[in-house]
Amino acid sequence: MKIRLLVACREERRAEAHRDALARVAADRIATTAARLDEIILLSAQQRPDVVLLEHVAGDEEHLWSILHRIARVSPASRMLLLCDLCTDRLVTSLVANGACGSVAAASDALLWAKAVLAVHRGECWFARSAVLQALRRQLAAHHHPPSASSQEERLLTTREREILSLIGAGMSNKEIGRVLSISDQTVKTHLHHIYVKLNRSGRYKAFVATPPPIASASRSAGAHAPPS
Repeated sequence: MKIRLLVACREERRAEAHRDALARVAADRIATTAARLDEIILLSAQQRPDVVLLEHVAGDEEHLWSILHRIARVSPASRMLLLCDLCTDRLVTSLVANGACGSVAAASDALLWAKAVLAVHRGECWFARSAVLQALRRQLAAHHHPPSASSQEERLLTTREREILSLIGAGMSNKEIGRVLSISDQTVKTHLHHIYVKLNRSGRYKAFVATPPPIASASRSAGAHAPPS
């Protein structure tokens, strides 16, 4: 079954151009509908798309955050991806906080857009590693002490779960985490499900920001990783 993608831009002509570009590279996997930003809430409610690709308009972020939250209300299962000219660490922080699963550069080709759509549909995040790390560093620097979980959360998470969250914070994929910890990808996914249920959070980086500081053994085990960008 094809992924149902709804792509929305301020100008309908641009959205249609993006739709056509995606059709040329991924028509067999992605069925794309084009729309204007001012139509996106109604269409999301009607179509319940798997993924929504929204154009980021610099200087109009408050309106964009409102759109993200309204889409989440009318189509809770839709995963949201932003098409940005430049995704700074501040923008990454705001995107995660407002429910987006990733961002992709507007200047990149449609093949990369398709890869991002497929990734977020699988439940992954799609942010440039450098921007994510800078965003995390900025959040940590805003506090005199690293953020820690409540004592209740500390009791809820097992040592393995804390270890996995530490590796997520290092930007590692499920497959890489499995290799580091000598467990299967499916076991990693099972642990992640338990973590998200316990913390009542969603999204890999949201979970990381809400958790205790990485435990030492996991930090030493984490290797270099180049996430999608």
